[in-house]
Order: sequence, then C-alpha cells, then structure tokens
Amino acid sequence: MVCSIIILISCIKGATLLWLNYISFHNLNTMKPETVIQQQVDAYNNRDIEAFVSCHSPTIKLYNFPKDYPFCNDLKQLRNIYTDIFDQSLNLHSKIMNRIVMGDTVIDHELITGRKGVDPFELIAIYEVRDEFIVKAYFKR
Repeated sequence: MVCSIIILISCIKGATLLWLNYISFHNLNTMKPETVIQQQVDAYNNRDIEAFVSCHSPTIKLYNFPKDYPFCNDLKQLRNIYTDIFDQSLNLHSKIMNRIVMGDTVIDHELITGRKGVDPFELIAIYEVRDEFIVKAYFKR
C-alpha cells in the first residue's frame, strides 16, 4: 500500500511538472499580438505574399470602417487582393506612425506610400489577433 501511494504521488508530481513545463514552453513560444502585426507589416513592405498571407487566419475578415460587412472573407480573397496590390505597386511601403496594443488588439496609425495610382494616405488599422493569427482587421482612411 505504501508503495502504491508513493507511486501515485510520484505520478501526480510528474504530471504536474510536465504540465508546468508545457505551460512555460507554450508561454515562451507564443508570439505577442504586436509581433504578429509587425511580421505582417514587414511582409507588406517586402511585398512578400506568402509571408503576408501566413500571418492571417483561414477565417480572416477584413472590413472598411464603418461598414459592417467584410470586403474579404478568407485567405483566397486575401491572397487575390494583395497579390494585385503587391504586383502593381513596386514602391509600396507602410510606415507605422503610432501603435497601441491592448490585449489581443493592435491599433496602428500608418502612412501608406508607393501604392500605384494612389497618393500617399494615412490609415488606421485595428487588428484582432488570436492564436498567433490575424482574425479580423478594420481599416479607416
């Protein structure tokens, strides 16, 4: 009986240590929302469609504020929209003027330059990040 109790305590202690190690590992390897957004901005500035798309959830929704219906509903649409923009705008660049982070929400004030056929413009982007992917974004020009 004593041997059984020692094994049980040992197993519980081992499981607890494994769980704590998992939590520590997971927390150390989880990207902060602002890191996800910065990777997306870097991909945008490099016109790297693969890196850009990889920052977004398969269920990505993009909105033009204040509209309540998305202009993009998935990764396929996202890829099509931004492939055209990247292919047509060789000098495309987003400069982050200001960034606010609150939990899983990142708000960027951006200056967009180099977009073909469009004068430079300021933009507010509100990103919602979950599980290291952008799930929603609202844009206000």
